[in-house]
Amino acid sequence: MEYIFTEFQNLFTSKDLAIIVLLALVVKIAIQFTQIFKIKVQTEKIIKERLDLLNKSLKFKESSQDLHRYQSLRNEIRNLRTQKRLLRYTYRKRLTSLSDIAYDTISIFLSVESITDTSKTKTNTVVGMMLKERASTANKIKLLLSGSVLVYLVASVISIIEFNWLAITFPTTLFLALQTDQFLITYRIRKGWYGRNEYEAREIIEYILSHADKDDFNNDGGLKKLMDEPKRTEYKVEKDVKGWVNA
Repeated sequence: MEYIFTEFQNLFTSKDLAIIVLLALVVKIAIQFTQIFKIKVQTEKIIKERLDLLNKSLKFKESSQDLHRYQSLRNEIRNLRTQKRLLRYTYRKRLTSLSDIAYDTISIFLSVESITDTSKTKTNTVVGMMLKERASTANKIKLLLSGSVLVYLVASVISIIEFNWLAITFPTTLFLALQTDQFLITYRIRKGWYGRNEYEAREIIEYILSHADKDDFNNDGGLKKLMDEPKRTEYKVEKDVKGWVNA
């Protein structure tokens, strides 16, 4: 039970949760956009049908002697056209607000990520620095994948392209693969398994050699550790000590 609680605590204090929340926000924006667009299309269709009927009635009334009815039809047509313009303005304004929310959220996420990385530079390990650079690249790729899915959904809703589940399956699978890779690496580091095989050891060495400025690996006058010690679970063992003192 304690292990499960620790895993949940690590999840809520990691950037993985921020990525999940960001993806959920992108999906929510896509759903809201779809709903707004459907309402717009349905409303414009009703207004257009009503305008067509009124125009036909207007032509008929124009040839008759009922001037009062003719004027009322003209006023109703004018009001419907005004409502149509207001509907388009509201639609554009709502889309702008949704795009602003998405942009602000991504900007805040990237700013927090940058501040967090800068504040932990002095206390980070060599492996930690390497994995942070990899995670930063992976996060940018995941943001790009989320954006591409959102653009595809928008394009399919407004009938620019035909919707196809395969087009969403590929970026979603790649997103989950990147997320799984980050989770497994974090788990291996926590258990002390990372760097034990030839590929990972060579990757660490190449990362160190790629840094021309070796002061990057200094920490308060000393060298950074290669990696943190693996987390070990400590168990408290109570022993009953029985001793007899003979007089």
